[in-house]
Amino acid sequence: MYRRTGTGDVFAFRWWFEADKATADEVYDPRSPATWLRSLGRRDTYVFVWMIALVCGAPVWVVCHGLAIAAVNVSLLVLHFGVLRR
Repeated sequence: MYRRTGTGDVFAFRWWFEADKATADEVYDPRSPATWLRSLGRRDTYVFVWMIALVCGAPVWVVCHGLAIAAVNVSLLVLHFGVLRR
């Protein structure tokens, strides 16, 4: 981690489509679709959605949604490492 980012901070991770140096205004621009997608992908957001689904009595939906999130995360991880290897 330190060799790649210059810090031991695991949150210093950068996806291949992000700029090397980005300001907070660029990362959190409310007009950018990436900002909204990033917000939907946050753990707080999907745990809240799971809580609402469970309160509404949809545990099967929660399991399917969790599997979908895991599949997307694994796909992005594989794609990320594939792009970095090139």
